[in-house]
Amino acid sequence: MMRYVEFVLGMWLVVLVIWRASGVKLRWRPLHITVGVMILLTVVFDNALVAMDTFRYVPEHISGWLIGRAPIEDLGYAVAAAVLLPALWEWWRKC
Repeated sequence: MMRYVEFVLGMWLVVLVIWRASGVKLRWRPLHITVGVMILLTVVFDNALVAMDTFRYVPEHISGWLIGRAPIEDLGYAVAAAVLLPALWEWWRKC
């Protein structure tokens, strides 16, 4: 069975391929601000959801590095969204 780390790395590979294929040049300052906000929100809400026992992580499938109660792998989704969505937006705008 796939571990969360492997899934996040595979997802990042897809994000990077799409970003590079689009030829879009992202503006770094807004991207850094967006990534920072997404990480903050992910940490807060993931920890709240785990604390409320909304879902649980299988210990064998996570790296073991936690931020509060949530595995660090969850930050990969937020950062990927912060990179992928503006890249797709600009790419579709060019089409």
